[in-house]
Formats: sequence, structure tokens, C-alpha cells
Amino acid sequence: MRINPIRIQLLLMILLFLGCAGQPIKGVDQGPNPLRGMVHERFSRPISDPSIFVWLNRSDLHLDAHDQQLECEILHELVNIEVKDWKSAVDRLWETNREFRKMVSDEGNWDGYEYPLAEIYYLLSAVQPSSWEKDTAEKLYQQHLKQVQPNELTGYALHFYIQALLLNGKIETAIPFLPRLGQFKPADYFLDDLAYALSCSLSVKDTEHSLKILELILETGITDHPDKVDQIMCALLPDLNQAGIIEQVVQALSSFVDQHSVDNEYQFVPLMQEYYRAFIISKRQPNRVTVQIQVILASKKDAFVDHRLVGIIESLNSDLNFRGFRLLENRHFQLMKKESGRMPIPNGYRLTVKPVELSEYDSKMNVAIHKGGNCVFNTLVKTLDDGVTVIGGPKIDDGMILLRIKTDFYSKGV
Repeated sequence: MRINPIRIQLLLMILLFLGCAGQPIKGVDQGPNPLRGMVHERFSRPISDPSIFVWLNRSDLHLDAHDQQLECEILHELVNIEVKDWKSAVDRLWETNREFRKMVSDEGNWDGYEYPLAEIYYLLSAVQPSSWEKDTAEKLYQQHLKQVQPNELTGYALHFYIQALLLNGKIETAIPFLPRLGQFKPADYFLDDLAYALSCSLSVKDTEHSLKILELILETGITDHPDKVDQIMCALLPDLNQAGIIEQVVQALSSFVDQHSVDNEYQFVPLMQEYYRAFIISKRQPNRVTVQIQVILASKKDAFVDHRLVGIIESLNSDLNFRGFRLLENRHFQLMKKESGRMPIPNGYRLTVKPVELSEYDSKMNVAIHKGGNCVFNTLVKTLDDGVTVIGGPKIDDGMILLRIKTDFYSKGV
């Protein structure tokens, strides 16, 4: 049979046309899968790398490996997606992708599907507000991902898996995966991710692993990206201070601080030291004060002197020219800041004392006297630690009520 060369050319053109029209030709080399390589994305954001968007939308894209094909379909939903649309993305995958439904429903054997499983775990964990998604994500983790090791994931799967761990408060589990992620990210992206991881760790009050992430930030960038590290540290220090771990931070970074505290190379070093100095001062602040109040009747006619007042008469009579002193009440209060102590004094009066400021060396005390619902006396008294203040109160007959107030800081430290 004679072969017609024109027919052969027409056949080739038809095949070429079908390929260009988007019909996949099985076996065509797609090149390296960029989803398994470097990731130019930051945590807590949708996929925005234009090259990934182009690759996911290639008309001739066809991957023989089912796990890679499923990964493409999952990540296609995460391109430039907004948080409010994550639930819709889950719903679309459920409705259109049979493998996704079976994975989420835990039907079948999914060995070798760690990459799409990791990304589904993230997608379910990120849905807000969550209904069944959070519980399903945890079930997926326990049954399929709990034993995954850092060297078993790369690229986008690693990127999203770590985020899912952080979102679910699994900080300790995420820590070994972070250095691995550094191999698949440019340094500035990776440093931002570490800062995000630290914030997640602080939010669950995980001090131990927060310090490890902090050390990793310095180890990663201090040599080649000092300005970036300085910027990140300055931004993180208020949160570290708010979390109450600034002392542990200073201890963990002591060698670095010793090396860089003299020069002005890093702005975060003096800022950290400033927070630490404030912390040390706050540790010395009293958290309560013991207030002794002696109610004394001072008289100009009666020369009687109460034996319990011997030794303090001179301080009572400096400028008032009283002859007699009688102790009517002697009370002790242990008061927190802005906590009130109350006691009756003669002739239907009531005394209220309240610390309004406490410092390492002194305190300010509000002293008020009421009678019949009316305030007849109100003053602010500054007293020293272990100091004494005498206040003249209401007049009674030929004398006056004296209030002798002694303060002792009850507890130093926090």
C-alpha cells in the first residue's frame, strides 16, 4: 500500500492542534514540579507567586502521579484566596473531587499521599468559623500525618503543613520542621515565617519553644541579613515583654547581648535592655503594704499619757501643744494597691485608707473620714517604707483625733 505523505502531514497537524487546544498528551515531559521546590510565599497568606499561578493553569499540564495531580487541584484553590473564601474552597473540592472526599472521609489507603494530605490538613485547619473542619483536620493528622518526618516533605506541602501545626497549637511538633523549611525559602521569607511562628507560640504561652524560635531567628539571619533580623526583633520585643518572658529572653540571648551591647549595630539590643531594666524595677515593686493606724485622742487639759504611746509622744506633740494622749484604736491592714481598709473612729466617724501608688521606696495613701454619708476629710499622704505620718483629724471637746499611720511594704517582688 502506498503511503500518502499529505495525509501523514494532515494527521500530524491534527494531533498538534489537539495538544495546543489543551488536550493532555500523556507522557509529555512537564519539567520539574515547582510545587516541590522553592517557595516564594509567606505564612498566613494565599498563594501569590505568579510563576506558580501560570504553572497551575497550564493547558498542557498533566501529571502521571495521582498525588501530584491532586496537590495541583488543592493548591489551585489557594491561589489569591481570601480568608472568608476558605470554607467555599473546601466545599468546592468536596463537591468536585472524588479523591478529596475519600481522604476527608478517611476511606481507602492513602500511603504516599503525604503532600496533598498535608495541604488538606492546612485547608481544614484554616477555615473560620470552623464547624466540622477542625475535628476532621485533627482526625486527619492523627491517622495520617502524626508520624511524618521533616525530610519527607518539601516545597508547598512543607510550607502549609507547618502552618497547620502552628494554627492547631502544635508548636513542639512544628519546631523540627522549621530548619527544613529554611532550605526551601529565601532568607527574608523564612525570617518572616519564623516571626509568625514565634507569635503563634506566644499566643499559647509556650515559653520554651518561643525561646527556641527566637534563637533560630538570630542563627538564620544575623550574619547575612542583620537589618532584617533587627527589624523583626524590634517588632517582637513588645510581645515578648507583654508575655512576661523578657527575663528568659535576655538569658537566652546573653552571649549575643554581651557581644553587641557596646556598639549601635542593632537597635533591638538597647531596646531589649530597656525592657529588662523596667522588668527588674517592677520585680522590686511591693505588691502590697502593711498599714498600721493608731487612733489617738490628744487633749490639752487632760495630762494622762497612755503607756502604750511612750516613746512616740515627742513626734505626736511637735507643734500642737497637747498634754495628754490616749490610744483609742490600733488596727493593721494588709492592702493591695487600690484596696481599701475601713475602721470606725470616735463620735460616729469612719476612716478609710487606700494605697493608690506603690513603689520601691514610697507609697501614696488616700486617707478619708466620713460621717453620716458625708466626706468630712480627704487627703493624699506620701509615706516611706517603714515610715510614719501623723494627721490631725476631727476635733473632739478640748482636743483632737490624731491618726498615726505607719507603712511597711509587705511583700517585695512580683
